Amino acid sequence: MKNEEVTIGDCRLILGDCLEVMRDMLSDGSVDLTVTSPPYDNLRTYNGTLNDWTPEKWQAIKGVKK
Repeated sequence: MKNEEVTIGDCRLILGDCLEVMRDMLSDGSVDLTVTSPPYDNLRTYNGTLNDWTPEKWQAIKGVKK
């Protein structure tokens, strides 16, 4: 997947593989907000992709958050 980036005012929105983006594009402590949907898996149809949220991904999110 190719990463896509949009800037709106002071906000930078990035769409891409979360591990790639966090590893290659973001420095530690640079993220103000992370939006995910997996905690609400029982309210949506994800076709089993909830299992894609491994401890590695959660740790990467923790690393880039302020």
